[in-house]
Amino acid sequence: MFAVFHATATMFGEIKIHNRNSGFLIQNLLGPISCAMGYTVTDKLQRVLNSAARVITGTQKFDRGLGQILHDQLHWLDVPGRVLFKIAVTVHQCLNGRAPPYLSENCIPVSSADTRRHLRSANRHLLVVPRFRFNTYGRRAFSAAGPMAWNSLPDFIRDPTISTDCFRRLLKTNLFARY
Repeated sequence: MFAVFHATATMFGEIKIHNRNSGFLIQNLLGPISCAMGYTVTDKLQRVLNSAARVITGTQKFDRGLGQILHDQLHWLDVPGRVLFKIAVTVHQCLNGRAPPYLSENCIPVSSADTRRHLRSANRHLLVVPRFRFNTYGRRAFSAAGPMAWNSLPDFIRDPTISTDCFRRLLKTNLFARY
């Protein structure tokens, strides 16, 4: 006997799959582990995301153009894009004082650092990226991954004074333009 699934997709790529018989719900694959994911984890999550997209659209496993369906019809980002989106939104919330202090203290603007205050880059809303010892774990910590993700954004998106909704919209548009 086949289970009947009801699947929906929200604007920011959260997946909600609901089995009417058991009440099973999968939501938001990329919770708090977004920062600390390597390629093996993101590849597995991308396969789950592709499977959910096939359930929603009714396509078969080996049909071509699933990436185009993900981006154009469902408006979902790939897993690395979703990770960058969530990290950048968290940094934006840190800069606007809407994040916990243990996260906000890792987002230090270049303009507030004494040794870098007079650089031309001080006016570009860049963040200080701390040195990290271990290449595998250190760059995945929010203290390094947050500023690196923020500094990788274009200048017009990096403005911390814009509203969160506008920031999310601009960021998602920019990430879709990369495909």
